[in-house]
Amino acid sequence: MGTSTLTVYTYVFLFAQWPALSWSDFDWRTYVNKDWREEEDAEDPEKRFGINLRSSIAIGVNRTVPDNRPRQCSSVDWLSHGPLPDASVIVTYRDEPRSTLLRTVVSVIERSPPELLREIILVDDNNDDQTVGEELRAIRKVPQLIRRDEVYRTR
Repeated sequence: MGTSTLTVYTYVFLFAQWPALSWSDFDWRTYVNKDWREEEDAEDPEKRFGINLRSSIAIGVNRTVPDNRPRQCSSVDWLSHGPLPDASVIVTYRDEPRSTLLRTVVSVIERSPPELLREIILVDDNNDDQTVGEELRAIRKVPQLIRRDEVYRTR
């Protein structure tokens, strides 16, 4: 078989400065509703993204999720065992609804001890709408945009 070249355009968001907005101050309702196209989505809300977009938007961005950890893990105060290293969370996305991406970012921020969350790195894996990640830079703990073009050789 021959060799072909596949160009992948990747956007990596890294922290440079912390913007002033918390996620709750971010205009998330306007942001998530940008995906809704009345003429197209009203007829079939699952067609474009493979999920019910109307329901995803209606859920909101900060929902309660059950703690499914084993009892032994959930009863331990991990922070009392000494200092823990901080963590970076990497989230990749491609043509995902704004509602699900923002819900992921908010979940990480709300459910992580602030002293342990160093950064959230959003990797735009050639998303058709490049504004999806750029708009999230207004949220504290969501980084600035750095575009990175990579060429992968495939066989």
